[in-house]
Amino acid sequence: MLSGRWWLVPILIVGWIALFFLAAWGITRKAKWQWLVAGLVLSLAWPLLVAPVQIGVAAWSDLSNHGFGFVGGSTAEGDALCDWLHRHIQSAAGLPLTEPLTFGMLEHQPAKDGNPTGIRLEMITTNLSLARPMRVPRELDGYAFARHDLDGLLPPEVIAWLQKEGRIDGDVIQLAKADQVPVLLGFRLSLSFPLLLTALRLRAAAPETLRSDPLTHWFSDGGIASNFPVHFFDEWMPSRPTFALSFAPFPVDPDGRVLHDESDIGVPPGPNEPKLPRWVDVKGLGGFGAQILETMQNWRDTLQSEIPGFRDRVYEARLDKDAGEGGLNLGMDSETIQRLQQRGGRVGEAILKTFDWNQHFYTRYTIAMQQVELGLLGPLGAAPGGVYRSFSPWRGRFSAGNLEAKELFGRDAAWLAAAGDSTWTTVTAAQRWAAFGHYLSDTPRPQPVMRIIPGV
Repeated sequence: MLSGRWWLVPILIVGWIALFFLAAWGITRKAKWQWLVAGLVLSLAWPLLVAPVQIGVAAWSDLSNHGFGFVGGSTAEGDALCDWLHRHIQSAAGLPLTEPLTFGMLEHQPAKDGNPTGIRLEMITTNLSLARPMRVPRELDGYAFARHDLDGLLPPEVIAWLQKEGRIDGDVIQLAKADQVPVLLGFRLSLSFPLLLTALRLRAAAPETLRSDPLTHWFSDGGIASNFPVHFFDEWMPSRPTFALSFAPFPVDPDGRVLHDESDIGVPPGPNEPKLPRWVDVKGLGGFGAQILETMQNWRDTLQSEIPGFRDRVYEARLDKDAGEGGLNLGMDSETIQRLQQRGGRVGEAILKTFDWNQHFYTRYTIAMQQVELGLLGPLGAAPGGVYRSFSPWRGRFSAGNLEAKELFGRDAAWLAAAGDSTWTTVTAAQRWAAFGHYLSDTPRPQPVMRIIPGV
């Protein structure tokens, strides 16, 4: 029992010695049998008191040595989660198990009409070693794996495909380009729920460590960083509709009762109606801690889904926790699963009935042009700001083709002069927007801000 736990031996010995002296002290105090019995009982019970510590330390060590989780995802018997997913994905795609469905197949392989299917699937994972979310598959370029890294995490057929399509580079195998990455690898990277599923290990260089050899990068659940990436396929002005399905609890009153006449699906508000934030009653220390974690994890996605032009394509499938819906619920019965499937079908019907593509495009057009005007000229009713104010002192230097910048990224003096003229022409054109009343207004609300942010 103590193999590998040698440090428990001196603890037990010290405990027994202390209890011996306790019994001896009792004898000298003429409380012989009481102290003798107490010392005997405690001497026998002492290992039981240490056992929970040993079990906890053993579990901590085992999890640390097993990818920080209980379940790998694939077994030799083929009865684990990733094995099951692989069989169903391949069956749906009409492919053999030895030819995994890839992201490129979904996007480029011809459909029945001969045109590419055009399904651009993207997922999100969290690179814990770099403390950031990453898009799958496009940000996996440059990552590799050792032959044993994926054992027990993916079915053997998928590992064999990765080895065949990858490129051997010393002791590791470089992942193939994004189009050749199996969809199942994306699932496994994105769904690595902490502690339940083991994290997944890939290899890549880390130049800041002053080492060129591939180092370990641990990947875990994408929801750690972004649990609702509603922005994945967005442009300033959409060329096609996109939708997001949110699994949310039922709205409740302060007493915890579901609000009257609330449906088990939720549709977005009208174009000029706010999306009201979901109120949560914080009770007890546990609830306080849970809401801290919820806010840390989801605040950015939550606010993004409330912005006009975003909120009108977010539909809800509401979950009843008391009925065993939502959360992990690994043991959901078939009746609950069928009920959730039917709810998803009703969400699809609601999209067909309520989504207004014309209104959606105009809302996004308005928001985008408001941000352009705000960036070029600044807020209405104030002194000219934005690009107008910032660029004005630089006009002459652009025209002269001399910014005194050390790096021009391949541009020259002629380019600077033309670019400066074009920038000022754009600003001047924006000043003429006052003739038709500007794009800026106080609606729709809440009004977003335009930022340059990473693409995750």
